[in-house]
Amino acid sequence: MNDKQMSDLWNSQPAESLLIDEEKVMQAVRDEHRREQRRIYWLNAQEVIPAVFLFFFFGSAGLNQETGAWAFFAAAVLCLGVGMFLLGSTIRQRTRESAFGDAVKEQLLRAVSQVKHREWLYRNIFWWYLLPIVLGWGAIVFDKMFKDGPSTFAIVYVTACFAFFACVYWMNRQVASIRYTPRRMQLEGMLHDIESADTQESTT
Repeated sequence: MNDKQMSDLWNSQPAESLLIDEEKVMQAVRDEHRREQRRIYWLNAQEVIPAVFLFFFFGSAGLNQETGAWAFFAAAVLCLGVGMFLLGSTIRQRTRESAFGDAVKEQLLRAVSQVKHREWLYRNIFWWYLLPIVLGWGAIVFDKMFKDGPSTFAIVYVTACFAFFACVYWMNRQVASIRYTPRRMQLEGMLHDIESADTQESTT
C-alpha cells in the first residue's frame, strides 16, 4: 500500500466517529516503514563502503607523497567521517524506533520519527555530506592545482565541480521537499486524528 492508498483509506473512515480499520492502517504503516528501512540500508551501503575505500585510498596516497601529504590525509579522514556519521545516525534512529510499541498510535509515532530522520538527512545534506567532501577535495585541489598559481584548466575544473556539488545539494533538498515533507505532514495529520478521537472518547 503506497502513500496515496493509505491516505485514501484514512479519509474513507466516517468523520463523525473517527473510527478506522486499525489492522489495515497498521499494515500500511509497517509496509512503508520496511520500505524506508530498505532505502536507508541502501543509502548506507552507497556511502559507507565508498567512504572506507576512499579512506584507505587517500591514506595510502598520502604516504607516497613527498609534499602535500596533509591534504590526502585530511581527505581520508573527512571521507571516513561522512560514512561513520551516516552509520551512527542510522543506528541511533533504529534505537529510537525500537522504543515504540505495536498499537496504532505507537506505530504512527515510529513512522513520524523515521520520516523526520530521513527528511533531516536530505535537507541537511550540505553539513554532514557535501561540506566534508568539498573540504577534503578542496585540500587536494589546492595543493596540486593552485599552490603555484591556477591554470585555466584548474579554474574550469573547479567551476564544473562546484556546479556538480550544487546540483547534488538541490536534488537532495528536492527529495526532502517532495517525498518526505508531505509524508510527514500526512502521518502527523493521522496522529492528530487519533489523539482527537482519544480525547473525544475520554470526555464521553
